[in-house]
Amino acid sequence: MAVNFEAASVHYLVVANSQALAVVDRWGMARHRWEATNLKNDPNITMRDVPTKFGDDCMDGVKHYLQTFAVEAAPLTRQQQIEEAIPERLRLSALESGQVTGSEGWWMAKARKTQLVEAAMKQQEDSKWEKMWRDTV
Repeated sequence: MAVNFEAASVHYLVVANSQALAVVDRWGMARHRWEATNLKNDPNITMRDVPTKFGDDCMDGVKHYLQTFAVEAAPLTRQQQIEEAIPERLRLSALESGQVTGSEGWWMAKARKTQLVEAAMKQQEDSKWEKMWRDTV
């Protein structure tokens, strides 16, 4: 499945200009910075490597906030659906990786298989059952 990341969320931690490099107090997010640099893993807890539960209050808040952003795959475009439907040896990725040569026969086979896939997709979209189903809903 191809994944298109069209929109990305950005998380900014805004601090006072005077504390951008040298943090002094809460206006420079001293606690967040201290916790971020002191995160450690403790392999002795429940026989697995987990973050140590000390001094992580601010980081827990940030983690919980960031869990509200889900990464979702965008639907495949028509061209990507066709590319997925044809055999691997006829895909452009095979040509780019050097698995096949771009001979005239290869291009003709790719064009023919693309036509067959497009015709099958069109037939599936316009079948009698699909038309009847669309009319009833």
